[in-house]
Amino acid sequence: IYLPGMRNEEIPDIVMVLDTSGSIDQDQINYFVAKINSVLSEYKTKIHVIYCDTEAHYGGEYGPEDQPVSLKPIGYGGTDFRPPFKMVDDMGIEPAALIYMTDLECYDYPVEPHYPVLWALWNKYGKYVAPWGETVDITPE
Repeated sequence: IYLPGMRNEEIPDIVMVLDTSGSIDQDQINYFVAKINSVLSEYKTKIHVIYCDTEAHYGGEYGPEDQPVSLKPIGYGGTDFRPPFKMVDDMGIEPAALIYMTDLECYDYPVEPHYPVLWALWNKYGKYVAPWGETVDITPE
């Protein structure tokens, strides 16, 4: 996972969104959680976790001392990418970046926010690219 402006091991808060729509299975969720733990093991930061299918659900705030993070995602309905961005705004979170772990099987995107967004793509059906932000493939081999 790429994060903006890495000059030292400490970075401001980031938001990591887990796509919990029906097209995401438990193996993908486990992989997403492993990515959260990976970031926390490498950087001094606070991660705000949000789960989202058609609704956003706040999953908590985690720091390096909370490892290993164990999550109980909720959702598994349809897909809408807009709710987590609204939640970030409503909560007053000013993230260094938002990382959205997803299969990109959705067309409901919000207006591009003022902070960097990384679409971490689990690419199981083909090559998708988000209309804005940066899209990277995190599919394990």
